[in-house]
Amino acid sequence: MPDKAQVIVQEASNSLMTALLDRIGSIVITVFIVVVLVPTYRYCISLASFYDARADALILSNDSSDNKKIFKVFPARGENI
Repeated sequence: MPDKAQVIVQEASNSLMTALLDRIGSIVITVFIVVVLVPTYRYCISLASFYDARADALILSNDSSDNKKIFKVFPARGENI
């Protein structure tokens, strides 16, 4: 049967290990979320500015017959000409 001092040291060691694993887990999850969300945010901002530019082009055209020409000059993202 272990003495009282050994039990206290073992409990403290377990407590430190649990706290360390909690902190490391939190850091790993935070880094993962940042790695995933930052490129997604940048892509969404880029896409929004692209479609804002298309809307500006439509507003500037003022003529419905020119709308098809504008879309041929400025194709949608991923759309082949």
